[in-house]
Amino acid sequence: GNGGSGGGGSSGGGGGGGVFVSFLDESLRGLVGQASLQLAKGDSAGAIRICEEVMKIQPRSHEVYETLHEAYEKLGQEEKSAQFLLLAAHLHRSDPSKWCRLAELSRSAGKFKEAAQYLTSAIRIGGPDSDMLRVERAELYKLAGDTSAYLRAYLDVLRRIEMEPEQALQLARELADGFYRQDDCDRAAACYEVAFQRFPELRTDAEANIAIDLLFKSSSADRFARALHLLVTHYGVALLLPPLSLDPSASASASSSAAAADQPRRLESGVNLAELDSSLKSAAASAAVEVPDSLLPDLLAKLAISLAGFA
Repeated sequence: GNGGSGGGGSSGGGGGGGVFVSFLDESLRGLVGQASLQLAKGDSAGAIRICEEVMKIQPRSHEVYETLHEAYEKLGQEEKSAQFLLLAAHLHRSDPSKWCRLAELSRSAGKFKEAAQYLTSAIRIGGPDSDMLRVERAELYKLAGDTSAYLRAYLDVLRRIEMEPEQALQLARELADGFYRQDDCDRAAACYEVAFQRFPELRTDAEANIAIDLLFKSSSADRFARALHLLVTHYGVALLLPPLSLDPSASASASSSAAAADQPRRLESGVNLAELDSSLKSAAASAAVEVPDSLLPDLLAKLAISLAGFA
């Protein structure tokens, strides 16, 4: 009969929704057990012989490759040992620990970029250690000297990991500076956008100005929408668009509800970026703007440039 589930997990990377079903029937599982016993007795060669027999019958069992990994490791054949662990990791997709072990082995061998890539596989599977692995991955890219990958990995850390507000702002500043030096103004701006989104109280006029300047320098298709989104979200700017019934680009289906269609549309704090972007693409020319008296002149100028970007 077919074996039951083994070493599954709720978060999965495999085709079985994260639950692994063993490919080994009872007799083959018995053989793998014998191989493990041989290993425990110090007979690595005997364990390898048994595993090779099992592989001929069932080549898709992660248990066999794990046993081979251990056997070759004990024989000091590190490269061959790692190859079998890699096969086991691919076959047992719901288990991040094998990818983490591969990352350890690569790190010990000075293969930092490879180690970081193995951690990416572990992070995709998920689990309680994912946050720690994200930080470790960023550090590995730093050790590898891959500045672009290091910055991107730390931007992922900034987006996802619990941290103190001041720590987040400091990280955002450092990353923005790094991305700017790499001529990546889009991601440089994103560093501030993420920090302001997570911790609105951190937003300063100086850094909002920097973020919008970076957006204007970027080639991102949504740069003007993102600049407006920042001003609407954090500065009390509101955009008033004509009712859908008066919007020449609105489709008949969009105007189906007469009551809703006759209401002016107000885009204010809380609007999401996609809605703001699509609304302005269709009606920017007829948008009215509400600006609080407290808005600084340089931010007012940036508001005008952002709106003009939709013209």
